[in-house]
Amino acid sequence: MNTINDAQTEAAYTDEEMEGATAHVLDRFLKPLADSTGQHVGDLLDGTPEDVFAAAVTAYMMAGRIAQEDPAAELHATAGQMFIAMLRMTPGQEQFAALITGAIYRQIRAEEGIEG
Repeated sequence: MNTINDAQTEAAYTDEEMEGATAHVLDRFLKPLADSTGQHVGDLLDGTPEDVFAAAVTAYMMAGRIAQEDPAAELHATAGQMFIAMLRMTPGQEQFAALITGAIYRQIRAEEGIEG
């Protein structure tokens, strides 16, 4: 069973899936970033390239379908992995993907108390 391909090849995403995925992107990415930087969510959204935002929403829609088929798949972790993979394949966004990956790596190390 290849859940990634199954999720990608099913019918077009519904409005409900798109709204849910967009809400996840706002709640998991933009609102925390706004809180940590003191910027408004709208300003961050205006400054986010359309292809980056679309990749994040698409990743959540795909991850949602995968999570429905595979109870072991964690929605946010799956979406995060897919988002970074999509960024790496988006022309001009490779450096942004590397920055996000590095930030996640440093955050995990800090939370685990690993120095260096």
